[in-house]
Amino acid sequence: MSVCIEFPPPGAVLGPADGELDGQQLRIEVRGSGPRDVPLFVNEEVLQTAADGRFTCPVALPPGDGWVVVGLLSGCACVTNRVPVRVALDPSEPRPA
Repeated sequence: MSVCIEFPPPGAVLGPADGELDGQQLRIEVRGSGPRDVPLFVNEEVLQTAADGRFTCPVALPPGDGWVVVGLLSGCACVTNRVPVRVALDPSEPRPA
């Protein structure tokens, strides 16, 4: 069993246009899919996939390089996917085209 992260994509450079500023963090909606009706975690948030296996989860990310980590909760936490991201809150930081 695995989980697919649809947003953000691997290597994404995220800014205010991709979410909502929450103090010195960027709050984004992580979207993905996996097995139907199973508990999982996204970073520090715990949720359950829907009947069709889809999920969305708000996650607050600090500025700089980081990860979005998703895993299944079946007896123990098991990381099944992770994507590197960069949060650029300063509009002068270069962003890829």
